[in-house]
Amino acid sequence: MTDPRPVCTEKTQDIIKTLRSNAQVEAALELAVKQQEKRIADQIILTETPAPPFHEEERAKVLLGMFKQYGLTDVKQDAIGNVIGRRKGTGSGPTLVVGAHIDTVFPAGTDCKVHRDGDVYAAPGISDDAAGLASMLQVIRCLNENNIETVGDIVFVGTLGEEGNGDLRGCKALFKEKNDYDGMIAIDSANVHRILRGAVGCKRFRIIFEGPGGHSLHKFGIVGSAIHGLSRAIVRVDELKVPTDPK
Repeated sequence: MTDPRPVCTEKTQDIIKTLRSNAQVEAALELAVKQQEKRIADQIILTETPAPPFHEEERAKVLLGMFKQYGLTDVKQDAIGNVIGRRKGTGSGPTLVVGAHIDTVFPAGTDCKVHRDGDVYAAPGISDDAAGLASMLQVIRCLNENNIETVGDIVFVGTLGEEGNGDLRGCKALFKEKNDYDGMIAIDSANVHRILRGAVGCKRFRIIFEGPGGHSLHKFGIVGSAIHGLSRAIVRVDELKVPTDPK
């Protein structure tokens, strides 16, 4: 049997234990279990709404409606297309962002119909990251239905461009604009047993290789083809020794 405890530090486990000692929080977690079918229903709707790279508009529109339905305020799309809604706090506490990405890796035209076999639901993108979006909605429901009031605001966000050449464009734009955000929790895929604290680096570089060689006939035998330089660079990168912890 899989250990249900999250893989995280003792400090984080202590924080979780403290939170669960609150009766309202524990009731909210129990409600999440009871509303499993509702979460799955939301997940299916989102999964079957296409969101191919750089064309997330249709799913973003559906999520926007769900944010309004679930009672968030100031629901909107920013200039780049992120879907944003706010759950107001009671005072002047820190503002927390809870986000999940809207886009999938699958190209336009992919059949995203969800198929069920017993308790197993399968479809392209149902885990990454329709699971995150549905879980985010579940958090909103559980907070609302258990009358949990937070001191600070919680800003729920569906971000664009997480996959591939999207280069985290939605998340970067979110924090580039003037904001009051103090921290963020990102929900990605279906693995609820792992908590990563900190950040994952994402830097992309465009490197251009040029050389006198190239054409297989009239440049034959000339050392200096850009392909040769690129190949050597790839080998050198492959030989880099990197730490395994942190990954």
